[in-house]
Amino acid sequence: MGKAMKSNLEVVQSWYATVDRELIHPDIEWDVPEGYPAGGKYYGSRAVFEDYLPKLTAHFDSWTAKADQLLDAGDAIVGLGHYYGRVKGSEQEFAIPFAHVWWVRDGKIVKTQGYADTLTLHRYIKGLAE
Repeated sequence: MGKAMKSNLEVVQSWYATVDRELIHPDIEWDVPEGYPAGGKYYGSRAVFEDYLPKLTAHFDSWTAKADQLLDAGDAIVGLGHYYGRVKGSEQEFAIPFAHVWWVRDGKIVKTQGYADTLTLHRYIKGLAE
């Protein structure tokens, strides 16, 4: 018997838990808010893993995205949560709220659009946060 395909919600839950490259479509469209570290549009899993993620994590000693709530809208899943981390060279930790929209087709994430408090994150990176 074949393995049952995960639901769209399960695919996104797995992504947050593992950041497994196999969960995203090779031709994914990855849209990061302007003003965010490495903000912009990335096309393809290679661009996400070899361009975006290294540029993003270069700013931080620790970094993680945790969804507090996932909303199932069929083809789209909305993740509401926080980025947690610590900027390189700083002992100050942060929690920045985010909203992500994930579009899933045939068990793969094909597109994502992120929204975050980029001003607060920028202040942490520049050492201006209180």
